Amino acid sequence: MVELWGVLEWMNLAKSLGLRKVEVNVDSMHVVSAMKSRKSNNVKSMAMIRKIGELMDEFDRCSISHAFRETIVRADALANDVVLFKQDCFYRAIPDFLKPLVAADIAGLASSGAVSL
Repeated sequence: MVELWGVLEWMNLAKSLGLRKVEVNVDSMHVVSAMKSRKSNNVKSMAMIRKIGELMDEFDRCSISHAFRETIVRADALANDVVLFKQDCFYRAIPDFLKPLVAADIAGLASSGAVSL
């Protein structure tokens, strides 16, 4: 349910910014599945899934897909920062707390999220 709130908030922000084409990457297969089918076994989630679906339909193009947590670690760090400070955050430069993650990416040390079989 928490992941759905995040998608709903992001979709509302994208709409308020006037974006017409959006791509949503989430680390929850449950959310991806629920949004693609627009169904859930959880009755409490259905109202939110419907609302997100309605928002998705308002964009010229909107896709939702799964991303391994390791591949969206920077987005996760930014989201945590917003939650901690309870305010919208727009950065003109890379924030200090994100610099080590970006440096790891540049050095090739970040995880790709690939799964070894």
